Amino acid sequence: MIHVSSMNARERFAADISAATDHWNLPIIGSDAEKIAVELEEKGYRKPRTITTRDEVAALPEGSVLIDSSGDVAQLRHGLWCSYETSAMTHHRMAKYTPATVIYTPEEAK
Repeated sequence: MIHVSSMNARERFAADISAATDHWNLPIIGSDAEKIAVELEEKGYRKPRTITTRDEVAALPEGSVLIDSSGDVAQLRHGLWCSYETSAMTHHRMAKYTPATVIYTPEEAK
């Protein structure tokens, strides 16, 4: 068995696919899980990640989307975090609503 810390991101993704389907009548395992991981990554899937600091908020590129600690969704537009729930916020103000989950960055769509 491969130790989780020695796995690369794709191997961890394939292991997650295997674990998620383990209870199915025909679970997805081994090379099939790896093939699915490759296909999904090629289509732009990236695992959401959590950020917790102002520097991490400020480092996100224009167009990024996150879910803040209040559950509000915001997108970085023209240097401000815009949401339907609140007025536009600076990085400093948005950092008050961390931890936040980054669900999209423009680089991921390429």
